[in-house]
Amino acid sequence: MNASPQKGLIVIPAYNEEQNIARVLERVRAAGNEEEILVINDGSKDRTRQVLESIGAKHVNHPVNLGYVRALQTGIRFAAERDYEYLIFIDGDGQHDPNEIRDLKAKGLAEGGPDVVIGSRFIKDQGYKAPLGRKLGMLLFSWLTGVVGGKRIYDTTSGFKLLRRRAYALVCEQIYGDFHAEMIIFSLIAGLRIEEVPIVVAQREFGVSMYNWLSSLLYPVKTILAISVLWVQARKERRAFEAAAASARGAS
Repeated sequence: MNASPQKGLIVIPAYNEEQNIARVLERVRAAGNEEEILVINDGSKDRTRQVLESIGAKHVNHPVNLGYVRALQTGIRFAAERDYEYLIFIDGDGQHDPNEIRDLKAKGLAEGGPDVVIGSRFIKDQGYKAPLGRKLGMLLFSWLTGVVGGKRIYDTTSGFKLLRRRAYALVCEQIYGDFHAEMIIFSLIAGLRIEEVPIVVAQREFGVSMYNWLSSLLYPVKTILAISVLWVQARKERRAFEAAAASARGAS
């Protein structure tokens, strides 16, 4: 008898993506993904909300721009309230290929699979070239994941992720400056398993990236501060999980 399919949610954060969001949703559906799709309209100042309403897309509107982290946390809370077994983050700018969702699912939903799967631009040479400042930051935090978290993660700023329920429940209420390197390091310290699968990323056609030269300079500082704060909580979560697992083994 085949096991029933797991219940999943695709979360798409969007800020000023009126020129991209309808096409992104069309591509996600065309790729044959059966998950429910939720767009988090993070206080867009353009016509993103009107576009979503006109095409009947399920969405949540933030009254003001709360930022990328809060948009994702809104999606996580939506998933937790409705008992989804996993969720997938994909960006609203059209750079991710929805056909590659199947690769994240093949890895993350396999029996004994990891808690988090990251779509990675760097575990294989897929031709992606980051600006120098971002590239240096990525190398720094990739190194930190190995030194601090115990496992080298090569793409620490990918917005294309799958999180199983244990992972999204754990990371939701933490305080992050960004939902990338610090979330990854927190998760590793807390005992979650993370794996990467290769993806290809397209160039943004419309709109403006949330990263600029100033954010590239400030990002390493903010991330290191966030990691120092999260370290204690991550260790606490790991001890609690290990104690619960030991208790379950003893009971059996």
